[in-house]
Amino acid sequence: MTEPQSNRPVFLGIEGLDGSGKTVQCGLLADALRRAGKRVFLIDFPQYDSPLGREIGRFLSGKDEAANADSVDAKSMCLWYAADRWNALKNVDFSQYDYVIFNRYTLSSAVYQTARRCGGVNGDFIQWVFSLEHGVFGLPEPDAYLFLNTEIAGCAENLTHKGERIYVDGLDLYERSQSLLARCREIYLYCAETFPNVHQVPCTGPEGLLPAEEIHRRVLDTLTELGFGPARD
Repeated sequence: MTEPQSNRPVFLGIEGLDGSGKTVQCGLLADALRRAGKRVFLIDFPQYDSPLGREIGRFLSGKDEAANADSVDAKSMCLWYAADRWNALKNVDFSQYDYVIFNRYTLSSAVYQTARRCGGVNGDFIQWVFSLEHGVFGLPEPDAYLFLNTEIAGCAENLTHKGERIYVDGLDLYERSQSLLARCREIYLYCAETFPNVHQVPCTGPEGLLPAEEIHRRVLDTLTELGFGPARD
């Protein structure tokens, strides 16, 4: 993998439960940064159109009862996700960018697979996932993760509007499980309290999920508070 040079970009991970609006917020953030004259590299994970991503999509679809995202052990699933990220990033010259935005990244594996394997918070397994991706695979560690903190009900409503995707028609196995999403939210909140580069962005109000533009404003405000806002040299 190409090593970042002295002009290392800001690495940002946008995280949240399924249906929390990550893709919309990634797009709004990338647009805002580009309007500010910044060079932006935005990438979604998993890469469902790649060979490794297609296998992950097959697991998540649940079409193969013998090997799916519920039956494959958590460490093996982590390996698939890590390999997909490594394959997508191995030839990227990060020195050409001011910002690198990941729509889901290592924290997603740490949260979702910890929820599957441990049924709740487990710091040792979370650290194992970080060591796997940043140590063994050498993937860059984000300067900041922004967790879009949403309620389960709001996410569930958004999920009902998802149409056919490249890997599944309807909801995938993780999206179907409200209990899994509830455990994941608990772990995301734990990570926001425990790890200095994980920060939550409140995305709900009295009437439920906030409008996308208001969440975007909160994302920008959080980055500014952290010193990673668009005006950063």
